[in-house]
Formats: sequence, C-alpha cells, structure tokens
Amino acid sequence: MVSGTLYCIVVVYFCLYFHQALGGFFTYFVIMTENGFLPTRLIGIREEWEDKANNGVVDSYGQEWVSHVAYFGSSCVATTFETCN
Repeated sequence: MVSGTLYCIVVVYFCLYFHQALGGFFTYFVIMTENGFLPTRLIGIREEWEDKANNGVVDSYGQEWVSHVAYFGSSCVATTFETCN
C-alpha cells in the first residue's frame, strides 16, 4: 500500500509537469503560428524540414522558407519551449 504522503507527492509532480508541458506546447504552437505554420501544417513536417535535397519549406500561407532560415526559426522555438519549462 502506498502511503498518503508519497501519493500526494506523485500527484503534485504529475500536475506540475503536465502543466509545464502544456504551457511549452502552447508556446511552441503560438510562435509557429505567428511565423506562418498553422498546427495542422506542423504535423508530419519534420521529414520535409530536415530533407537536405529540399531547399525550401512552404508554410501554411504559401510562403517558401529557405532551409537555413527555417532551421534558425525552429531552434529559436526550441529555446523558447525549454525556457518556458
């Protein structure tokens, strides 16, 4: 049987990290949406994003992003995500 104190600690940490992750993903999607990538476009974009043969990635509004600019943008978003957590 798990003690009441241990149970409370587990529940508190689960809630804490769940909300931190939720806040991080929310921040990620807001920043990417502000840069033209709607959440529906982000699903499955990783292969296209990292393809060396593909020089440009097209966002949700049809604007083409050159690969090094898109990579810099994704690293800025990753930094913001980690800062949020």
